[in-house]
Amino acid sequence: MPDDETLLTVQQVADWLNVEPRYVYRLAASGALLRVYVGRYVRVPAASVRAYIQANTVEPVSPRSGVLVVQVPALVGACGGWADGQQQGPSSPVRLGPPSSLGPLPGSVSRS
Repeated sequence: MPDDETLLTVQQVADWLNVEPRYVYRLAASGALLRVYVGRYVRVPAASVRAYIQANTVEPVSPRSGVLVVQVPALVGACGGWADGQQQGPSSPVRLGPPSSLGPLPGSVSRS
């Protein structure tokens, strides 16, 4: 691993991130990575790559027991509502509890 003061070529950054060089140029143009011009050459400080990796690393989230939160925009629009009559917006999170709390699903047939 290079030290923080090292200037890396676009190809070196692409190899480090396992992406195409074109994507490194896009990250630099958007400001997500710092860039240094050495004449007509573009260089990226190693510290900038490390900061980008740290800023875009997502830690796993453990679900809370008994509650699952999911986004289901297609399902909400398709069924028009839920068994309890509540309407959810097209991008509203839907909270699902234990299966017994759901009640019958829209369009389901009760078996008595």
